[in-house]
Amino acid sequence: MVALKNLYEIVIANVNGPLQGRIFDPLAEPDDPNGLLFALTALRDALHPPPGNLLPLLPVCDSSFACAVCDRDIPDDMLAQVEAFEVVRWHLGQVDERKQGELLDTDPISYLVSVSNELSNRDAERGAVEKAAAAYYDEYVVDGRRPRVEALRPVQLACQNAIIGLASLRHDPIFDGLRVEAYATCEVAHLATGEADRAMAALLLCDAFQSGGTMEIRFGQPGRGERHIPPALLRYARVRGLTLGAQDPCSISPAEARELFLVVTPMPDELRFRAFEVFDAGQITPERLCYSLMAGIWSHIELAYILATTPRAPTILEGASDPQFRLARSAETEICRAALMTGMLLRRLDHATEAVESSTTVDLHEDWKLDTNWAVRSDLAAIAFSAIPGQALPWCPSGRITHLPKNREAIIVLPRGTPLPSDADLLGQIQAEQPEAAVFLLVPADADMAAFSDVPFFLCPQSLDELDQAIRRKLDTLKIARR
Repeated sequence: MVALKNLYEIVIANVNGPLQGRIFDPLAEPDDPNGLLFALTALRDALHPPPGNLLPLLPVCDSSFACAVCDRDIPDDMLAQVEAFEVVRWHLGQVDERKQGELLDTDPISYLVSVSNELSNRDAERGAVEKAAAAYYDEYVVDGRRPRVEALRPVQLACQNAIIGLASLRHDPIFDGLRVEAYATCEVAHLATGEADRAMAALLLCDAFQSGGTMEIRFGQPGRGERHIPPALLRYARVRGLTLGAQDPCSISPAEARELFLVVTPMPDELRFRAFEVFDAGQITPERLCYSLMAGIWSHIELAYILATTPRAPTILEGASDPQFRLARSAETEICRAALMTGMLLRRLDHATEAVESSTTVDLHEDWKLDTNWAVRSDLAAIAFSAIPGQALPWCPSGRITHLPKNREAIIVLPRGTPLPSDADLLGQIQAEQPEAAVFLLVPADADMAAFSDVPFFLCPQSLDELDQAIRRKLDTLKIARR
């Protein structure tokens, strides 16, 4: 909580200071675009006007302001007894209502100091990345060589036509962790607040894990002066209740990196619940599970299925048992087959469209998708999906139903790489217990279904061998020795 009078003094000091030309000047004329009165007018004219207790501080991007949240409507005379709390982002134009008023920082003074430090170093950080990119191109790209993890590598994050993040990084054998020599991010209108730093932190943490070090991340160049953790990254963590650099302001410790990895890794509630069960039991480390998701090795639903249906999940996330242990490897592969087919089915259901009868045209909606909910039935090794009655069903063999019956409101799937007669009995039992759902087996494209003529099933487009090849690639990627 900050007294508005104190905040006012800091704003005045910054008008001709580090934030000159960006912070809104309380003494400027009403028609001055850099003035506070102009900003207040712009807020009142926004497509969705904010509450009267928001005090604009400075622009976040071309179409949004950083605003301090006060304990009452902003008075004309800036009364000293008014208190300011956190800082939020208010968009002037059309925006998803869930992204309106997102938290930028926990208090206005910390925010102004953070932004000032960030802007004063941004040009130098960008220049360092550009220099690293030129050297990388000459040394590796021209010759088509793959760099070692110790080599300085430039990275760039972009969304649509906007660059949102730049960094240069390498594995540093001196402290056996990741060295980030330059770091710069920015907020853009079409992304959620903090998304650039979330994505960049995820990239850094995945690289730190993949390099096999301690997960410590240090900033700056050794011998030329290390730098503090970037202000934007500190701000992102602070908003989410994390403290970075508690022991060393230039370093994210391994313990802090673990907490940050969990924050930047999106997980549906069911997966997060199952993940924390295995974390608490000490069976899987958070960074290994987060890496499996963020690197795209396993999707959310695939990983949730593995965690829910087998006690061998820790072994699978470490790259599975050695092939010489055939029984263990076979059991793990069967679970992975089921998980992989389930992930493919979810992606297909999300983009399932209703066929239009007697239509000779095809409508393409590139970004359109259903939001299919799902839940794993661990006792049955099955998954339930939300569905719309009459929805088109994928992967239905010729001569079988192609749409969900009108009296069904869910789909329950039993994914089986090698279906057994007992699976047909289980399917019938589930159907009798849950008549409001449509129950199917899910099998590979080359599965022998001669013994299942009366059983409804989905035929995955990949054969058993194709599934196993994909699984081997995933498992090999997870064979990373941690130090």
